Amino acid sequence: MKLTSRAIALAFFISLTGAQARLKTTSPVKVDPDVIKESPYRVNGLVLTESSRGSGFCAGSAKTFFTAAHVVHDETNGWGPPPGWVLRANDTTFDPTDVIASRGYYRFDSYAELVETRGVSGAFGRDVALAFGFRPFIDVKPARLSLNGSADLRSGKRKLITGYPAVRDYTGDDTKGFFLHETGPFRDVFQPASKGSVTTTLVATGPGNSGGPVWTAAKPKAPWIVSGILVGGLPSECEVYTIAQDTFTLQNAARKVIAKRPETPTPIGGVSASSLFFPNNESSTLPDGTTRWSRFPVGVTGFGEFSKVTAVRVSVEIKTKHRGDLQVMLVAPGGYSTVLHNEQGANKKNLVIVDRDVTEDFTDINPRGRWTLQVRDRLRGDIAVFKGFRLEVAAIPVEEDGGGEIEPTP
Repeated sequence: MKLTSRAIALAFFISLTGAQARLKTTSPVKVDPDVIKESPYRVNGLVLTESSRGSGFCAGSAKTFFTAAHVVHDETNGWGPPPGWVLRANDTTFDPTDVIASRGYYRFDSYAELVETRGVSGAFGRDVALAFGFRPFIDVKPARLSLNGSADLRSGKRKLITGYPAVRDYTGDDTKGFFLHETGPFRDVFQPASKGSVTTTLVATGPGNSGGPVWTAAKPKAPWIVSGILVGGLPSECEVYTIAQDTFTLQNAARKVIAKRPETPTPIGGVSASSLFFPNNESSTLPDGTTRWSRFPVGVTGFGEFSKVTAVRVSVEIKTKHRGDLQVMLVAPGGYSTVLHNEQGANKKNLVIVDRDVTEDFTDINPRGRWTLQVRDRLRGDIAVFKGFRLEVAAIPVEEDGGGEIEPTP
């Protein structure tokens, strides 16, 4: 094999320093485009928010992806809206139509509290978020998660970091695009850091890599498994949130939501969501030819006492021969309302509304309390049957609004 002058110099350096020299894996390098659809790279994605970018990966389900919590949380503004996802970005630009918007995300309640008291680095042991959607984010089988990420990373197993650095090797040199990078494979052993995270001073990554998977494999040909999520680093140093049993609580929280018919999520201690779904599947025959409203309520819970709405979507299904007979209204706590249907459609059949975005009519109100879908069939002659509706509410915690605390909705 022909050696370059650089390789010869490196070999000479090693021969001089012997066992006292320890080479560092200092820089992520671009993944060969020819293998980007192969394992483990094929589950990686670029994660985008309104003001930042990070990395992520699909694990457990094709409809969910993990990222670092600080990608969607800001020390000043708190939790942001659900992030977008670009599968296997690998160019200087990407088509905006390739961005898949997630519908919400789950996170540990304690993360924001730790950031407030200890700063971002003090919260690395809780620095994880799980975003979800209703269509797949990937076109392949999702990654496997380790049951004991800390032990994997503190062992001599092979390790690999993959992600989308925005700045290369902390030099300030822009990567000039959205290219998947990898650091490793390497066998450096991580050491305990804060509870739930480990660190090493022998591996460097680049800003933007946050949220990318840290893979481990016991043998050279063994499959890669995600043992951690990259959450922080400095030159020649990185810190990793370790996959543990409590990581799976985020998946359990999202499982019912991404089902074909989302159910009211079962509260899980220590875990909260940016978006929650509240269905009313009460099938009911509507009174024919009346001015009286039929009311179908849902109770919105699961958000903090002082929260404000950031998004509202509603889906409705009513079976009828004449949807022009129908009026439909959504009423929120405090009397805020919006008209969803007002006798449009004349003789057309069935009223089906799917994910109607009515956010502007409810922005910044407190979401907690009774929301009601009101329906009436104003013209006689045929029977209409209410089949159900689903309310989606996104909200963020807030302490002050206009100089004072937001009063909780009764």
